[in-house]
Amino acid sequence: MDKKSDKKRIVITGIGLTSCFGSDPEVFYDQLLAGKSGITPIDQFPCEEYPTRFAGSVKDFDASDYMDKKQARRVDPFIRYVMVSGKKAL
Repeated sequence: MDKKSDKKRIVITGIGLTSCFGSDPEVFYDQLLAGKSGITPIDQFPCEEYPTRFAGSVKDFDASDYMDKKQARRVDPFIRYVMVSGKKAL
């Protein structure tokens, strides 16, 4: 068998992301190309006792178009980010 035919092929059909720049892939890419930083002071919780006080936080995230409210309340925010990003990629 030809070595080339042993490799599995993949097709990328879409992009979905959740980032400190938002969840629009085009905006995310433009911000990166412009050299912008999404790192800001942490304001979601008191962080004075930690050595790091800055993060690339996701702000104003709304999962309501992709998940029902009950499901969104039951899962960790990071799970919401992954689920919405995955659905956007499809």
